[in-house]
Amino acid sequence: MRFSQLFKWSLFLLILFTIILSCSKSNNDLTPTPVDPIDQAVQTLIDDALIVDYLQTHFYNAEDFQNPASDFNFDIIFDTIAGENSTQTPLFNQVETKNFVIDDVTFKYYILKVNEGFGNRPHFIDSTLVNFKGSLLNNLVFDSSANPIWFDMATVVDGFRQALMEFKSAESSSLNPDGTSTFTNFGNGAVFFPSGMGFANIPQPDVPANSPLIFRIKLFAALEADHDLDGIPSFMEDLNNNQNPSDDDTDGDRFPNYLDTNDDGDLILTIDEIIINPDGTITFPDCDGDGVPDYLDKDVCPK
Repeated sequence: MRFSQLFKWSLFLLILFTIILSCSKSNNDLTPTPVDPIDQAVQTLIDDALIVDYLQTHFYNAEDFQNPASDFNFDIIFDTIAGENSTQTPLFNQVETKNFVIDDVTFKYYILKVNEGFGNRPHFIDSTLVNFKGSLLNNLVFDSSANPIWFDMATVVDGFRQALMEFKSAESSSLNPDGTSTFTNFGNGAVFFPSGMGFANIPQPDVPANSPLIFRIKLFAALEADHDLDGIPSFMEDLNNNQNPSDDDTDGDRFPNYLDTNDDGDLILTIDEIIINPDGTITFPDCDGDGVPDYLDKDVCPK
């Protein structure tokens, strides 16, 4: 009798222990797996080989742009060079090769300029009105805009931002009776860039980790941004000219200058330490003559 009871209790404890282990394993499975760091210098070489292969084996509908139909939407269409398209010019022969450096790693990307545009060219942190289509090298579209959309260029991935700066906005625009706008001679093209200029090794919806990306872009308008409304355009607050305004924080208050209404942390707002001239240019006074403009100099000159 004692052996029977002992056996039952042992069996019960064994089952309970198994359940606990099973639950523990299940909980661990729900824990997000950390993303393994990668060597971007190595990954970008892998990505570049894939991009070059795509560029050498694909073409775009250049003939449609040379003789546009009256209802042509100026969309760029890529297709494989094969069969009846075997005589088409590879994209590789039509793109411009560019370099971009992040953390001492040089990334190579490629720009296809169908139309550079005739308006103004955006700075790296301006606001832009665009139509876009983002896709993988297998032509899977992961994001796009059906209608023009405004982008703060400070919030987009590096590859998309660098591409926008290669184009200019439209020469002119007109409002249609249905409320839409028609743009003429706008920037139109595409960019092909490695994963390190995109989402790197962090997967996104429909974008696997370490994916080179393609963006087709139509740039309609570009507006100079002043994020903190201190009178100084945001691109001018990138003091070290590295296209990363977040690391420019003169007063060390953890608000970068382009988001700080008092850049030097004195008692005077930035907008009150500069002079905005009638023609839109800016004068930066230096009251003590030390070579540091007043808006970046915590020393306040006596009045």
